[in-house]
Amino acid sequence: MNKLFRYFFLVICIKAGAQTPALVVGDSLYQTGAYSEAINVYKQLPISPEVYERIGRANEALGKTSEAISAYNQAYQLDADNLKIAYKYATLLRIASQYKQADSILRVLNAKFPQNASVLYQLGYVKEQLRDTTAVMDYIRAYTLDNNQQNALYRLAKLLLEKRSFVSAKTHIDLGLEADPNSTRFIMLDALSFYVNNSFSYASERFERLLELGKDNESIREKLANCYARTYQYEKALEQFRVLINEYDDQNANWHYNLSKVYMGLNEIEKARRHVNIAIGLLDVPLDAYLVTLAITYNRDGNYKAVMETLQEALKENPENETAMFQLAVAADNRYQDKSKVLPYYEAYVKEFEDGRNIDTVLYRISDLKKELFMNKD
Repeated sequence: MNKLFRYFFLVICIKAGAQTPALVVGDSLYQTGAYSEAINVYKQLPISPEVYERIGRANEALGKTSEAISAYNQAYQLDADNLKIAYKYATLLRIASQYKQADSILRVLNAKFPQNASVLYQLGYVKEQLRDTTAVMDYIRAYTLDNNQQNALYRLAKLLLEKRSFVSAKTHIDLGLEADPNSTRFIMLDALSFYVNNSFSYASERFERLLELGKDNESIREKLANCYARTYQYEKALEQFRVLINEYDDQNANWHYNLSKVYMGLNEIEKARRHVNIAIGLLDVPLDAYLVTLAITYNRDGNYKAVMETLQEALKENPENETAMFQLAVAADNRYQDKSKVLPYYEAYVKEFEDGRNIDTVLYRISDLKKELFMNKD
């Protein structure tokens, strides 16, 4: 014990008078942030639930969760009926992902204090991690008992959204936003509820609001970019994809691929081709979908030879790509004046995709080609 600490200890003891000096000293040290010193003082006191609770509290403040749990366990063993100690012990177990142990304590607490909304919230959270579907009911009960229990409301809305109960999820999200219109976690849930239902205009408004409130991350930027692209706001989509590539990951093939589609929407074909080629270069997976997009950029230029070569590469990657085979036949139709060279491409499509989505168009074109070739005999 250094001189300064010894002096501090002595001063507080004098001020404490007839009170329990060491306990007062420990509490004063804790209040001033001297957590390690407070623990040393507490350890000199006789064993009691209150002493172990204080040791646990100080260890928690130091970020020593395991030591805090151990101390609260000692306190709980000495006084399991103490709500404050049991609740804190269970909460620490939950933070440490020791969900089964937390669950057993919280169930006992819930039985003793069924009207305690905070206990119900903690119990619901632990059950959720244990894949117990009754967590929903605990969240509902917690919020019903205390409408200020926004944590329970948030977890409930999130669970309902994950279970695709969209109407019910939206009802609870709106309750959260009514309580706090600037709650970024509820705005995020609101944005996601619109996003997964393809309501991209509404979703983009929520993602924009999150950025205004300082909530900025890769996921928000990516979804906002997709919203803009899906609503034909190509300039705004371009801005977001640039942020993603320049600030987060310039090696993300999917972003380059989607950016190529944005550039096609802006009719900037060379830039579209550049980014789809970057995407192809980054991928080590079947590339047929990317090659089909690349073929479309050549098609915009009327370069049907390049279109055919690219689509043939796509079919090497995936012979079952119906779009590639159909577009190959169309490209051949555009490229060759001699329609006898075209017919085999359409017939190949029919052979592979007799129930394909383009079958009516293909059969009609085959009929026309055969008539044309018959008329041009001799």
